[in-house]
Amino acid sequence: MKKVFYLIAIILSMSSCKKESNKTTNVEKNQDNATLKLHFSENTFMSVYDLSDKTTAIVINLNETEKPTKFDELFEKIDLKNSISNDFYNNSKESKNISFVDTLKEYKLISNIILTKEIRKKVDAKYFIYGTKGYSEMKINDVVLGLDECKTNIIGLTIKNFDTIKNGNPLLCSNKLFKLEYKKNYNAIETLIENYNKSKNYEYTDKIKTRVFANLDSIYFTYNDDFVWGKNPQKSKCLYPTRAIFLLKKNGEIETLWAEGLDLFGIGCD
Repeated sequence: MKKVFYLIAIILSMSSCKKESNKTTNVEKNQDNATLKLHFSENTFMSVYDLSDKTTAIVINLNETEKPTKFDELFEKIDLKNSISNDFYNNSKESKNISFVDTLKEYKLISNIILTKEIRKKVDAKYFIYGTKGYSEMKINDVVLGLDECKTNIIGLTIKNFDTIKNGNPLLCSNKLFKLEYKKNYNAIETLIENYNKSKNYEYTDKIKTRVFANLDSIYFTYNDDFVWGKNPQKSKCLYPTRAIFLLKKNGEIETLWAEGLDLFGIGCD
C-alpha cells in the first residue's frame, strides 16, 4: 500500500479546476463546512509544486484513477498520434513532436504543441495560488509534461514570479477565492492529523511531517513537503510530497476531504 495521502489521492483525485464562463472573481463568502465539502466534489483544488528551481506549476496527475479523467483521455489520444511517450523514452532529441524544456531536476519536463493547445481549452487562464503564508492570482504560462516509468506522470501548468516573500512556498490552486485564515500555531491539530495518518499503518511513507498552513473554521489545509526535492533531489528526503485538506469533526475525529500527492520513490516499479 502507498502512503496515506497518495492512496487517498487515487480515490479522491481532483484532476482539474472547473472552467467557468463568468470571468468575474468568485469570492467565497459562505465558508461553512457543508459549502466547502460541496466544493471538493466540484474539483475545486489542484496541487502546486516547485518542479525545479526555474519551473513552478499547477500539477495534474495522470493515470491515477480507476476511471480515466478527461486529461488522461486527452493525453492518450494525442500521445498515440504524436508518439510523445515513444520519443521521450527513446531520448529522441531530434523529435518534431516534443521539446525538452527543463531536464536537470526530478522530472525531465517536455512540451508538445498540440497537447498544450488542447490543455489550454480545458483549464482557466488564471488561478488563485495559495502558499504557506498567503495567496496571489496568477496566470497560466506554458504547459509541460513529466513522464516516468515508475514515478507519478504529470501535466504541469506553469506560473511565473509567484511572490514567495509575501506568500511563502506555493501549495494549492483554485479558480475560487477562499478567505483562508493563516495562524502562527497549529501544533494541536497537526498532532491529531499525524496520529490519524500513523493509525493507517501504510507500507510506503517518509519522515516528512504533516504541516497545517491555514484553516477555515474546522477545515484545515495541509502539506507534506520539504520544498527541496524539486531543486536539489539528492538532498531531499521527501518521497511523497502531498497537499491535503482535513475536517475536524465535533466528536474530535479527523475526516479527509481532499488529498493529492506525487510518488517520487517509484512504487509502481518496487
